[in-house]
Amino acid sequence: MDHTGVLDGVFWTPQVVGGSGFIISSYDPNDARNTNTMVVPKPQSLGWQVGFWNLIGGIGFTLCGALGYAGDISKTEYQSSLSTFWGSWAFLIGSVLH
Repeated sequence: MDHTGVLDGVFWTPQVVGGSGFIISSYDPNDARNTNTMVVPKPQSLGWQVGFWNLIGGIGFTLCGALGYAGDISKTEYQSSLSTFWGSWAFLIGSVLH
């Protein structure tokens, strides 16, 4: 009996959903409210840097889950692990800056 669908639903899907939540939460709505124009990147701002590194971390965690669905292929398995690694480092950088 093949339990691949159950594994995908129980293990990888929460990682994709959680990573997507991290991506959404990295957006600061105050940036859009405080200006009447389009949100422009402000790399000199500490808050912008924290949001940027959290966005990169969220992308890494989302990729971990998304690539996990194709776990039978060794290259995607490696890339899934690697995206968790650099995503964690991005969150660490964002936390240190915060």
